[in-house]
Amino acid sequence: MFKIIILLLIYSNLAFSQTQIDALGKDRSSSILDTCLKIKQDSAKNFAFKEIVINENKLRIKRKIDRVEFNVSKSMASIGTDAYTLIGKAPNIKITNNQINMLGKGAVKVMIDDRLLILDGDELNSYLKSIPSENIAVIEIISNPPANYDAAGNYGLIRIITKKNRTKGFSALLSSALGQASYLNKNAAATLNYLKNKINLQFSLSGKKGAYGPVERYNVYYPTQTWMQNDSRKDDQNSVHGQLNIAYALNKKNIINCNLTSLQSKPDMREQITNNIYNASSKLDSQINTSAFTNAKNTISTINLHYQYLIDTLDGKIVIDADFGQFNIDKNRNFDNYTINANTANPSNISNFNTENEQGIKLYSINAYCDYAIKKYSVTIGGKLSKIDNKSRFSLYETTNAHPTIINENHFVYSELGQAAFVNIHRTIQRIEAQLGFRYENAQIHGVSMTNAISYQTKNVFPTAYIAYTINDNNTIGINYGRRIDRPNYGDLNPFRWYFNPYSYSEGNPFLKPTYSHNLEFSYTYASNLNISISYLVAQNVISQFTYLNDANTMQATRLINLSDDKALSIGVSYTFSKIKWIESNGQIQTVLNTNRALIKEANQNISIWGAAATVNNTLNLNKNKTILGNIDFEYVSNQASALGTQRYTARLDIGVRAILLNKILTLAISCTDILKSDVHVFETNSNGILNQTNNYYDLRVVRLAGTYKIGKRKNIIEQKESKIEEERNRVGL
Repeated sequence: MFKIIILLLIYSNLAFSQTQIDALGKDRSSSILDTCLKIKQDSAKNFAFKEIVINENKLRIKRKIDRVEFNVSKSMASIGTDAYTLIGKAPNIKITNNQINMLGKGAVKVMIDDRLLILDGDELNSYLKSIPSENIAVIEIISNPPANYDAAGNYGLIRIITKKNRTKGFSALLSSALGQASYLNKNAAATLNYLKNKINLQFSLSGKKGAYGPVERYNVYYPTQTWMQNDSRKDDQNSVHGQLNIAYALNKKNIINCNLTSLQSKPDMREQITNNIYNASSKLDSQINTSAFTNAKNTISTINLHYQYLIDTLDGKIVIDADFGQFNIDKNRNFDNYTINANTANPSNISNFNTENEQGIKLYSINAYCDYAIKKYSVTIGGKLSKIDNKSRFSLYETTNAHPTIINENHFVYSELGQAAFVNIHRTIQRIEAQLGFRYENAQIHGVSMTNAISYQTKNVFPTAYIAYTINDNNTIGINYGRRIDRPNYGDLNPFRWYFNPYSYSEGNPFLKPTYSHNLEFSYTYASNLNISISYLVAQNVISQFTYLNDANTMQATRLINLSDDKALSIGVSYTFSKIKWIESNGQIQTVLNTNRALIKEANQNISIWGAAATVNNTLNLNKNKTILGNIDFEYVSNQASALGTQRYTARLDIGVRAILLNKILTLAISCTDILKSDVHVFETNSNGILNQTNNYYDLRVVRLAGTYKIGKRKNIIEQKESKIEEERNRVGL
């Protein structure tokens, strides 16, 4: 099988396009380092939004100097799924144990257009699952973001770029899907557009209802006992998501935009947990049973105000963004426990508990920057002010008796003030192109709970540098460097204990330190087909969860700590084959040497493992008119070092077929993901010399039937070379 994968990978590439159109309609083909692609404007005196027709013949994966672009329209997952599923299909991204990771490195931050999401964990995943795949144009994987992006996230950013309206008059897109995993999932979405003269309106509404049935297994091998836990769950996926975007051109220089977003979700969870305890003779000693139900409700509301002023004299623009977000997260978890001993059938140690968690988060930010040209230099200068307020309440009650008894409670108030300033300078000298950036960030953090108080300040400068040299028409080399930070999230600092059962809990850590990282990357591109990259990452005080175990006490305490200092050497090769009309094949091979050095005595002191990954994504044209398309995607990831442990290999095979009917009005698709049910996540590590292992499967084998229907005026697709036109990137839809 591995030899077959290698042969298939020979026929794939990541294209490297250098053409860009700026906001004033000028071709900046030489500026391959510019990361904000704009669309042409109407130069008439009375400015109006201009209808744009985009070439659909785009490569699925495209490599740029500082990022990889994933054109989701080429993926079968672009119909009837969500943002979370699409991210899992993006190159170099692996979702492990419900955490979005850069392959071979670690967790990444997520942006929607230009807004960084402050959510993490289950709340982030729930939000991403509420965004319909039909609303997404491109997903960018940015391993070393430039200075105009927040420095948060040691391993880079995932930037989701949503679609903008390009058709004059009224148009609409309707979509619906049925997916069968362990449970039936249903979702539907509608996007309504109106574009005329100076106004551009877009409204979208989506909803989903269903559930998945993940299974998590956790084994702990004590010297005298073995605990083998099986957790069978039903995770509800019920949500309603709405968004309204209004863009208005005051005149040819001044543009304003307002974006409103609202989400209501109910990610309830039902669990049946069985914990079999075996003695030293491997005979069943006792069994602990837990039934749990988590009643959860998430409410998210955001508003963005955007203003843009075009500066003709400086060939640039001024952009101001103001954002407000409110996030309310409520969880109420009831769990009942009883123990059955091997020598009796009667349950004992019957107990009932209830855990309550209420969080209210408010985010305020204002970001401004100016793009302009000074002689032969392109300059971007700007700044950002932000504030985060979080109020949380946690309570644990024992409800065994008629009157609940409070066991533990905590109130946590957290605030973070941030100030940032940045500058990017770009210059092209014949075949050499360079960009240098600096970002200064200052943060004041305060947190108060019933047991602890924290207060500290961070001041840092984060440099970035990019150099590209075009040897000739077929050969380009580049090198880039960046420094980044990963501050603890507000929830990570809360010391409250969240109990899963009487013998297991997790808690935050108010004494966490920020993680700092340095990333150096070299790239080579040949003939816009072959791309080779070599990167080296050094990260200090990496934040991760660690489960403390000891033989004298069977309590399993999971805490967030500064676990390790990490290093990662990565070598990647990618290729796209598209010379045969009926197939486009994208493939890549990556090998990573991960080295982790423990910062605590309870963990493995050092671990160093070579890992590898191979992916092949094939799009097949099954008829002459290219209206019936097939997808065959395969992914293999070998053993990897992670969090002072070993992540076992995984594999995944996805297939699908879609038909484009009625002059491209109707699209129908059927697909199956993880056909072999082989994307199983197995992780092993040691705590105080005690081996513990997780074995999790997140119900990824799904058969899905989906369809989309377009309403409104239609245009014939303009056939142009990919290097001559880019899909619109401007978030206000201009």
